[in-house]
Amino acid sequence: MKAQNENPFELAALRRLVAEEWRTVRRKAQRLASGSVLSLRPSPGEDGETLPSHPELASLSLARERWTGTFACDLDNLPVRSESVRMVVVRHVFDLLPTQSQLIEELARLLVPGGTLLLFGLNPLSPWRLWSLGQARNGMRMPRHHRASQMGRLLKGVNLEIAERRYLGGRWPASPYRLEPEVEEGLATQWDAAWMLLAHKPGVATRLVGLPSRKAEGGFAGGLVQLPTRRARA
Repeated sequence: MKAQNENPFELAALRRLVAEEWRTVRRKAQRLASGSVLSLRPSPGEDGETLPSHPELASLSLARERWTGTFACDLDNLPVRSESVRMVVVRHVFDLLPTQSQLIEELARLLVPGGTLLLFGLNPLSPWRLWSLGQARNGMRMPRHHRASQMGRLLKGVNLEIAERRYLGGRWPASPYRLEPEVEEGLATQWDAAWMLLAHKPGVATRLVGLPSRKAEGGFAGGLVQLPTRRARA
């Protein structure tokens, strides 16, 4: 039996999809007010991912059971001050993690009132899933393929408001990447590789009920002072 790849997003086709999605992120960021941006991705990507509109960018990648990159920390314990990040970008992280993860609550905690979350996931209706099944026979770990509606309910559960849903990425790894974030979705686009949800945190500066209270928090540049995670302090 062939050994499974620990992270399917290290394969060339999925790495290319994640990299192309950054083009959509850059377009969305141009419409936002200035502030810090946190990017979470499923594997180490190409060096040099930048946001000209938001130079204060921290990038983290999944590495086994931790985040690595601009700083290192536990999956659901980001050492960043509450309500301090303008935009959080999450590309396919939940295709590798269980939806029961506390990470969704953690992301809602970080966003400033009025802040934006961009969440990407693999589309279970896309022919890409057949490609994934073929790769799984060759030893690839199978991604989870959550529905956009399922993840949308989880975002609403932490008081984030869904403002937009799009399908993008083309219908097969060899097809051109579809970059039409401003075009209303139709039946044809729902076969594309991935979905994108855009959600906002309500503009009232109040702590969400049930979210953890952090007395010692930190983060990245621009006034968000990085501190060790709980594991590092233990």
